[in-house]
Amino acid sequence: MQASTIQLAAYTGSTRDRGTWWIVAGKLCQRWNNWLGGKSHCFTLRQQGETVQWTRDDGLSGVATISR
Repeated sequence: MQASTIQLAAYTGSTRDRGTWWIVAGKLCQRWNNWLGGKSHCFTLRQQGETVQWTRDDGLSGVATISR
């Protein structure tokens, strides 16, 4: 995966990064090469319509919206 952000660059430390994702025990896992310290995180996802509630393995959670 790859992403870029201008708005979060102060938080992430750079405007671009690459990483990998995989599935383990029904959870979406990902690791950015640089962002988030290069640490792996896994997420439990619950989708309802175009809304996705996510909870990361360390307890951080949030809501995302699917746009097409």
